[in-house]
Amino acid sequence: MGRGYGPWKRARLRCWALRWWSLQQFYTLKGRAPEGADLFEQAATRLGEQPLDEAHTLTLWRIRTFQSALLIETANFERARTLLEASLPVLRRLGTPAEIAFCLRTMGVLAYRTGDYPAVKQRCQAAIELYNQIGDVRGLAMNVNILGLVYCDLGEYAAARQMHEENLARRRRAPRSLRHGLHLEQPRGSCGTQPRI
Repeated sequence: MGRGYGPWKRARLRCWALRWWSLQQFYTLKGRAPEGADLFEQAATRLGEQPLDEAHTLTLWRIRTFQSALLIETANFERARTLLEASLPVLRRLGTPAEIAFCLRTMGVLAYRTGDYPAVKQRCQAAIELYNQIGDVRGLAMNVNILGLVYCDLGEYAAARQMHEENLARRRRAPRSLRHGLHLEQPRGSCGTQPRI
């Protein structure tokens, strides 16, 4: 994605990614996931009505990934799976490691909610690798927590406890700004400094 985009365009795209993430969080935390999923569907439909360049294609599949997180909250698992499976290849091609990791984590949550524990482990481990690469303590903690829940559900309480204790220690060592915020990084091939959010 970074090729051909100046610093202002990249900054604007990061700003939009943060807005979509914030909307998804708002609708989830307020218990309004169906309304949020409908909003994201409308946005994706409107965006899909026009010819798409790389930047708009990436935005469309970012929206679909966030929509999938809301669909999981409404137990619309098949639609969420369809959107996530379509989003991942596009994000792998055009997105940042943080966006790919978020998609993988959302796929892990979907697998957890449907009881597919091997898929949870696979998706969350892949997301953990990406979050480690970019130093996103919050994203890392969320995935390790999901894996801890899986081990607990499987009756492997010692493994679950170890994961949760390591997770807690990791979060305590992290700078405060990384413990509570969204980590947005520079897109591939971009220049400039990383934003502090």
